Amino acid sequence: MFKEGCIILAGAVIALPLASQGIADIAQWSVPAPKVYESPIDRYQAIETHLADLLEQRQALWQSRDGDSYMRQQRRSERLKRLLGASVDVLAANTAMQARQSLSDLDSSIRSRQTELAQLRAKAANTPTSPCDDSQRSLLQTVSCSVMPSGQAVVMADIERNERQLAELENERSRQLGALAQGLREIGIELTSSDLNGLLLLVSADRLIEAYAAYEGLMQVNAALIRAAEATQGDIEVLKRYYGFHVALVEVALHLHETFLDELEGQWIPRLSALRNEAIAARFDSERLLKSEKDEGLRRRLTANLSANALSIEAADLYGDHLRAQEREVAARWSELHRQHRIAVNTYRTVAIQGDILAVMRQTDDGFAELMRLELPPLRSFASDQLRTAVGQISEKLRLSAVSR
Repeated sequence: MFKEGCIILAGAVIALPLASQGIADIAQWSVPAPKVYESPIDRYQAIETHLADLLEQRQALWQSRDGDSYMRQQRRSERLKRLLGASVDVLAANTAMQARQSLSDLDSSIRSRQTELAQLRAKAANTPTSPCDDSQRSLLQTVSCSVMPSGQAVVMADIERNERQLAELENERSRQLGALAQGLREIGIELTSSDLNGLLLLVSADRLIEAYAAYEGLMQVNAALIRAAEATQGDIEVLKRYYGFHVALVEVALHLHETFLDELEGQWIPRLSALRNEAIAARFDSERLLKSEKDEGLRRRLTANLSANALSIEAADLYGDHLRAQEREVAARWSELHRQHRIAVNTYRTVAIQGDILAVMRQTDDGFAELMRLELPPLRSFASDQLRTAVGQISEKLRLSAVSR
């Protein structure tokens, strides 16, 4: 799945043109596209100010008796959270994140088009016909209708226009899916088309892609800090500043994982459990009604409901397995980073020898490289079309529940 030693290809920005004017409506959904840095040096220059601000906020604690203690993000100040979040954004800015943002915008537009089409078709079904809708109309009627088309003709024209625009949006989505796959390959992640589509079904997809993108950024920035530390020629004050940036970078990595864990543990897994309980309750109700129902038509309806409930429960169980596997993997990476952080802070308090500092920084660099081995849970279990559809429906419910909170 992973290719050792892959790096982001400098300047490999994938920018696909919009298919036609029909795609212009994605602008109403879009947020600014993530920046893609042309080189590791550009990325380092972009994050350096954030690291300096983090160092200013954190160095007094690192030098205190309680310097090895560490607070999870729930207990941090809002300013510190914003600084850490802005640093993660710089680390994760690459072509994969850019393509993922485009896909999110397109998916929103596609859903909007599909809803509008359904409404137009319902409207057409209840719009009375007129002589203008008769293919055998006279020449006079044809001329008249060209000037004043019937209500149904107007609705059908709107349907055709929306169908064309929906096709354009779906074609553009296919192109951006290819851009996402390419962006992931650039950071060493090889996914089949099926696995990539399975990944995007999950509500945690954005955080997973962000994590992988940020891991490459972590290694690039830490390598820049090592070069800067080597160039200090033993000046302890300057060396300590760059090493402080390094410690701040470790805290940025911890924040990245904590954000992911907090969403899994505090949002998605509990909400998924609630949806599963709803499906179990619905199944129980269908079974109870089926026992007393005599009408064959209603019994068939209840039997179909039971099958749908069973599929929902199976999909929720598979979904839960995936999210809990991600939770275990991310928690394990956080624990390893936390261990490195304690050593890094302890070294910051005792910094005196350039060689010792560089050794610790290089050891952490190896730890960042190890993060790239974060494994995706296997997605083959979503191979059934019915299960994939059910998982997609669960994701939509989870997202809607998050928006409504």
